[in-house]
Amino acid sequence: MADLADMREVYVAALRIHAHKLISFGYKRMDTSLYSDWEEPSITGELVRSIREFMESGSAPDWADYYSLGDDPPMDVPDKFGKSRPRVDIEFEKTGVRGRRPRLRFEAKRLGKTRGHSISSYLGTEGMGCFISGKYPLTHNEAGMLGYIQSGKEKDWSEKIKKALKKKGDKYSVSNPPYNHQAICDLEHTYVSHHKLESGSTVISIHHLLLRFF
Repeated sequence: MADLADMREVYVAALRIHAHKLISFGYKRMDTSLYSDWEEPSITGELVRSIREFMESGSAPDWADYYSLGDDPPMDVPDKFGKSRPRVDIEFEKTGVRGRRPRLRFEAKRLGKTRGHSISSYLGTEGMGCFISGKYPLTHNEAGMLGYIQSGKEKDWSEKIKKALKKKGDKYSVSNPPYNHQAICDLEHTYVSHHKLESGSTVISIHHLLLRFF
């Protein structure tokens, strides 16, 4: 059992890195200037399509064969059935694993000048809060947020996220260590924050990727 537990940790660590790399590969294949006024589901659909095309291309590394990619997949939640099941925007699943497969799930939000595309929406109950509240179940203590930036600079949006988490730590169940940059792939604006689940003392890591779409 200990060996299986150790291997699971290896799979989880690989999933974290490879999901970030796949997002980077897909994102860099897109003409990001085309999406300045697109809605989030449409951008997500194009990002998933681009990632999938890369995964199925001759350019993909061998490790890409051991992942599946979900676009708006329904999740298994107690007492939720059919169309009432919650759906996360993107899901990376590690395949070929005995037992429960690790899945890294990402929720996406637009960040821009227009109403409703703010930091409070990104961090709120329909954004990052979906993971903290338990609305989106986790296979392990990690999840992700994609910020689709349609105006402004990535660095400035990152500072706004950092300040909001510092100022309203209780509201967002912030735990130490706080929000920090992490160099996990060749995308520049990747960060991580830590939060307590509302259901108890479990701490989860939220990976933040800020992607420019204008």
